[in-house]
Amino acid sequence: MAWRFQVAHEWPALGFSMIATDADETMIERAEAACYARSSLKDLPQEWLDRAFIRRSQLFCLAPEFRQGVELVLQDIRRSMPEGLQRGISDQLQERLRPGGFLVLGGHEALPADASGWVLTAPKLGIYRREA
Repeated sequence: MAWRFQVAHEWPALGFSMIATDADETMIERAEAACYARSSLKDLPQEWLDRAFIRRSQLFCLAPEFRQGVELVLQDIRRSMPEGLQRGISDQLQERLRPGGFLVLGGHEALPADASGWVLTAPKLGIYRREA
């Protein structure tokens, strides 16, 4: 949604794709359903809620057009890679992400302490921006 509402209009030639991972199968299933209680969306701007979600009884379900470009993967990236690879992955992400692009890890995740070239833009949400 942030892409659609805040970025896409300024960069219409750019596409959007995201790989979202979680170690919990229940969370992947919840993301696939994309239906949430209002309390789970309390931090969204009202305009985003009104434009991107369809009300179904007590739930708010993400409209199909906002699900495009998102791939959900069941994976625990903390356990499925040997020690020391996180820095390498950080470097690879930086190589592939355009300058000024955003990396969303989530509020309970962080890049390695020695990872350079990233600016933490939303600490509570675990959102980093690649430096130019």
